[in-house]
Amino acid sequence: MSEAVIQRPRDFESPTKRCWGTRFYNPKLRAADIHEMIVSDRAVEKLDDLTAEEEADFWALTMERLNLIVSQPDVVSAGFFINDGKHARQTASHVHVHVLGFKDETVKNFARFFTKLKRKFADAAHNTPLHERSVKLKRDNFEQLRMIRDSLRANYGADSFSIFVKMPLKSMKKQEIEIVIQAWSQERPSQFSLTNMVRCCLGMRKTPHGKEPASYERFAPVTRLGWQSPEEVRSK
Repeated sequence: MSEAVIQRPRDFESPTKRCWGTRFYNPKLRAADIHEMIVSDRAVEKLDDLTAEEEADFWALTMERLNLIVSQPDVVSAGFFINDGKHARQTASHVHVHVLGFKDETVKNFARFFTKLKRKFADAAHNTPLHERSVKLKRDNFEQLRMIRDSLRANYGADSFSIFVKMPLKSMKKQEIEIVIQAWSQERPSQFSLTNMVRCCLGMRKTPHGKEPASYERFAPVTRLGWQSPEEVRSK
């Protein structure tokens, strides 16, 4: 994991200034048609290193940006993804969450797609997390997520977590959001980051492996509204 603090332009921030966000404009860096990243102002590694107040602000800003993105007329759906801890394939030691907007319906169920992707590419030992839990959280109250992580740590020895929306959000009208929490550890690490799996699904990468040459990202340019499909990429 890189020890570097995330240093990017601050495009927006929370009213308390405890967290801020940045947008990815370069298509070679994005993992979706719209790609934003929410970052804690205090440079800590994981969600558990934040105070309860800091984490509340972190998720409040995430929900605010999700609402803004999914409300855009050309956006079909949106979601968020966080690799929390080195055994969940977090690559920078500064806690952050990816907020993505999609302009087509490439994926209708992230949980199902990620499972299929891992079965196809992962080694048998890395196929499944220590534990996986699906839960509905009120979008104005993510305190339960902190308690779930504590429970997974105590009961399964987890030290890292993959957290993502189960299905793409088509609006923010519902008061609850269904998310998936996957628990990982040194003995059972995740082989892939969530962002690379999304890139793979959208045709930006042939596989979700982190060691794949970066030149492949230049191989999948942006088309009319989004990334080329996997079929288009494979045909080249």
